[in-house]
Amino acid sequence: MTDEIKEGPLAPGDIKRLVQEVADTLEAQLDTLREGSEYASIRPSDAKMFALISEKSRTISQLARTLRISRQAAHASIGRLTQFKIVELHPAPGSRRDKVAVITGNGQSVQTLTANQAQQIEAYLEEKIGKDRIDTLRSILTDILSQNAH
Repeated sequence: MTDEIKEGPLAPGDIKRLVQEVADTLEAQLDTLREGSEYASIRPSDAKMFALISEKSRTISQLARTLRISRQAAHASIGRLTQFKIVELHPAPGSRRDKVAVITGNGQSVQTLTANQAQQIEAYLEEKIGKDRIDTLRSILTDILSQNAH
């Protein structure tokens, strides 16, 4: 038995906590980079929704399941994104009720902006910890995700 102090249900060095804290830090940096733009008021949860839609068009039901939120919450988030004119809803094939969220032309511009911001953050991290460690981290995270996909 060790004399380690535990915070809550997870140990301070717990991988899940560390990954979540890094993700939160990176998200805060993205928020800072977005300040002053017309998209500065996009909620973090809506940014996450936009990121999922950016990967591939999905129905509201699929997005709700993926994010583990209600269909109504997903619809509200998409509604806010449509107000920014970066997402629009189309009828889902084979469904009278469901809609597919797709990225608009403006949304594609936001994707480019977001990619540039991500590159800025990666450059900052590379400066702090080195390219080799960034490459190693990316490789480890990719391996973990690919293992969980199967």
